[in-house]
Amino acid sequence: MESIVQALTDAYAQTWQEVLAGAIIFDLVYFAAGGVFYFYLFERRTNGLTLQQLPRYIVDPHLLRRTAPIEDARQSARIDRRSWLLRFLWAPPLTALATTLALVFGVFLSGKLDGWLGPRTPVSWPEWAILLCQVGTVFVVGDFGNYWNHRWMHRVPIYWSFHRVHHSAETLNYFTGDREHPLEVLPSVIIQGFWNGLGAGVVLWATGTSLQSGTLPALVALGVVWHIRTILYHSHFPLSFGPLDYIIGGPIMHQLHHSAESHHFSRNFSVQLFIWDWIFGTIYVPAKGETFRLGLSEEELGKANPHGTLKGLYLEPIQNAWRVLRCNGNRDRA
Repeated sequence: MESIVQALTDAYAQTWQEVLAGAIIFDLVYFAAGGVFYFYLFERRTNGLTLQQLPRYIVDPHLLRRTAPIEDARQSARIDRRSWLLRFLWAPPLTALATTLALVFGVFLSGKLDGWLGPRTPVSWPEWAILLCQVGTVFVVGDFGNYWNHRWMHRVPIYWSFHRVHHSAETLNYFTGDREHPLEVLPSVIIQGFWNGLGAGVVLWATGTSLQSGTLPALVALGVVWHIRTILYHSHFPLSFGPLDYIIGGPIMHQLHHSAESHHFSRNFSVQLFIWDWIFGTIYVPAKGETFRLGLSEEELGKANPHGTLKGLYLEPIQNAWRVLRCNGNRDRA
């Protein structure tokens, strides 16, 4: 454990500025690229909007897909925008930490596997095949971890105390995907870093190769693509991909995950590949035209929404987590 911490400290001390700058650029690039995709592929074609109208379009709640009354939708969208701006103060350092943790742990684990199981003879594959193998393994193993991490967010009470910020949105819009609490993101990026590092360590050992120079840029590019999809999946477009909903999931699959209807709870946890929901029995493919109210639950909508203000969004989860801890403590003493 001490060697992992030391390796992480050394690597982060040398590269933190570059990784942090990359994380900030990453956020800006995917958000800008997502805006172009989001706007031109759908709205410009269907509603005849011009690029000059894009700022108004993004913040206008009348254009949002919503089931909430307009005032509730307007307030929810306002909180989304404000929390997105504040997110730039804390999200990039956490993203940088996760990236560094994944790389350091992957190299560390590969070395440990060499010691435990013996080194492997390097495969004699073309460089592109090694690159594809490394990127594919890290992506699939990491996404498997994302699925379980997301399930834990809903099942572990103290984790849910913070993740419920994301689910308290009563309308879906361009900013909802980044509606998060930092105390949810912190453990999440550490868990994500572990799973990505696990995938990297296993594939490096199994192929007897070192990390290819193109692996990290390819994973970053893949991350940009999937984050653009995150914007779309929190949009107001109820799109289905038909049979592919069982594999990669259309936007409607994750939109249903935000439903306030009790029969939709604990469904569609997948982050990228929806095959995990299919395998583990948590998939729910909505019927054509199926509608639902968005939010935490029927008892926490509108005026009863605990995150109806920015202050509530940041402070209420901490208070909720404290109640969970006190409740567990009292139960242990009983």
